[in-house]
Amino acid sequence: MMAKIRRKSTKDSLRTLMDLISEEATRLGAAAGDNRWPIPLSPVAREAGVAALIFEPLFSTAGLEDLGNSYVIWINADAQQADAFPTGKRIPLDGVAWVALKSHLRLIVAHEIAHALFINEARRQQRPPPAVDGELEMACYDIARLILLPTQLMMSILTGNIFQLDTIADAILTAQVSADVFLRRLKMSDMSSIAGNGSGVLALVRKTERGLSVIDNHAWGTQAVVRFGAHSKGATDEKKSQLLTIWGITDKGGLWEEAKSEVELDITSGSSSVVLPCRICVRRLHNSPQTFLMSIHILALPKRLFS
Repeated sequence: MMAKIRRKSTKDSLRTLMDLISEEATRLGAAAGDNRWPIPLSPVAREAGVAALIFEPLFSTAGLEDLGNSYVIWINADAQQADAFPTGKRIPLDGVAWVALKSHLRLIVAHEIAHALFINEARRQQRPPPAVDGELEMACYDIARLILLPTQLMMSILTGNIFQLDTIADAILTAQVSADVFLRRLKMSDMSSIAGNGSGVLALVRKTERGLSVIDNHAWGTQAVVRFGAHSKGATDEKKSQLLTIWGITDKGGLWEEAKSEVELDITSGSSSVVLPCRICVRRLHNSPQTFLMSIHILALPKRLFS
C-alpha cells in the first residue's frame, strides 16, 4: 500500500516562516536601537528592503507596494497621528518624518515592515508569499511588536520588575508604543519567565460607558493564573466591565482617584475562608479617556481566615 503523503497546510507554512522571521525581527530591532529605546524604524526598514514612506488618502489604514527590488509603505493620510505629515510626498529613509512617527504610526510602519520580511523569507525559500488573510495580519502585528520591543531589551529592563508600575510606565513612554501594544507584547511566549518567581497580574483598565473595564491583562504564576486569568479568557465587553468585581478589587483608598495609588488587600481565593495577600498598585496613564495600569502582586501563599 502506498503511504499517504501529508501536505503542509497554509498554517504550517506560515508558522515556519513566523519562527524564522521572529528571530530576525528582534535582532533587527535590537541592532537598530543599539539595545536602547525607542527603536529607530528606518534602519529596520532598510534591512527589509523598504525604500520610502508615502502618506496618501486610502481606503485602508496602510499597505505595502512591492516594486520587485524594493518596497514602499503607503499610509492613509487620514490615519490617527498622520495629520503632521505631507500628503503625496515620498519620504526617503533618511527623512526626518521617520523620527517624528508617534506610537500609533510606529506600529503601522512596523507592521508593514513585517509584511516585507515575510515576502523576503518566502522568496529565500523559493515559495510563494503567504496569502494576505487574518492569520498573516495577526502574525505581522506580532512581528511588529518584536521589532519595537526586542526580547533582550525587554528582559534586561523588566525581569523581576514586572509589577513595578513606574518601570512599566517609563518603558512604555521611552519605547514610544501604546500601553495596549506593550501588554500584548508581554503575552508572547518569549516573555513567559519575565516575572521570575513572582505571581500576579498586569492589567490595562479604562473608563468606559460601562464603568471601569479591564481592557487587557496577563497573569504570571500558578496562583495568579488560577485566581485571575481564568475569568478573563475570551471575556466579552460586559464581562470585562465586571472583572474588577470578580477579582475582588474594591476601591479601598480611592484607587482610581489619584495619579498613583497603592493598597494591600486580602483577596478571596476560591473559598471565602481562604485569601491571597496582595498588593494592588494603580497608575493613571491618560485622562481622555481615563486609562490606568494596574498590578496585582501576590505577596504570599494563600492563608485561611479561620482555623
